[in-house]
Parts: sequence; structure tokens; C-alpha cells
Amino acid sequence: MPADFLPVTRVLFPEDKDLKDSGCSLPFIYCERAFVYMDIKLYDEAIKDCNKAIELYPKNTEAYYARGLAYDRKSEYDSAIENYTKAIEFNLKTIQPTPSFIPDSYVYAYYNRGIIYSKKGDRDRAIKDLKKAVDLRSQEARKTLKEFFDIDY
Repeated sequence: MPADFLPVTRVLFPEDKDLKDSGCSLPFIYCERAFVYMDIKLYDEAIKDCNKAIELYPKNTEAYYARGLAYDRKSEYDSAIENYTKAIEFNLKTIQPTPSFIPDSYVYAYYNRGIIYSKKGDRDRAIKDLKKAVDLRSQEARKTLKEFFDIDY
């Protein structure tokens, strides 16, 4: 990491002991910091923060989604699929999405898992997940189905 970047990291990425004193929900903070780490391509750090968020709250759907995304960006597709699947399962069990409230992590877990299945050559699973994402109102998934599979859905 460049020396001039170090002061910025102390603000963006405080020590764990400082996080505990912040008064905010630690799982939420770790998860949000994981997204920041991913934005600057520090995927292993993002995974560590997701692990901490999950350790503190094992049903943290957002943390499973974020960890799946980090593995996805590292091209560790089996681990990404496993985490996207957990995000979907925990969304169904803990949040119970409704037509008026559908968490982004639920929609994008289906979408991203579908993309990975496509990369792995599993056309049927890819189409199934992408259709589910469309059912959850993802226009991006609709475009992907048309572009990659010539399916109007």
C-alpha cells in the first residue's frame, strides 16, 4: 500500500477496537467496510470483514452476499455460489421478502449466481436463477437472459 494512502486507511478502516467503541452495529460496520475494501480490490480483507460480521451475527444475509461477491471477484466461483446460496436462504428465513420489500442482496444473489452458473457452463441453472432475478424485478437479469441465451422473459 502506498505511504500516502496510509492516513486515509486509518480513517476508512479503523482498528477493530475502535469499531467496538463506535456504538453502531458491528456486523453492519464490518459488512459496509467489506464493500469499501472490494471497491479498492482488497478482496481478502473484504472476506475477513464478512467473516467477522457472520461470526457476530450468523444470519447476516448482507455479509453472505458481500462475501460471495468478494469470492466472485477473485474468480473463486464455488465459494461465491455457496455464499450467494446462503444469502438467498437466510433472506427467505429471516427477512421473508414481500412484493413491497425485496432486499437487493436477495435479488443480486440470484443474478450473480446465475452469471457464475453461466460461466461454469451450467445453462439450466443459470437460466433458472436469472429468471428468478427477473421475477424479483431485475431488469439487468432480463437483459442478460436476452443477450446470452436469446430468451425473452
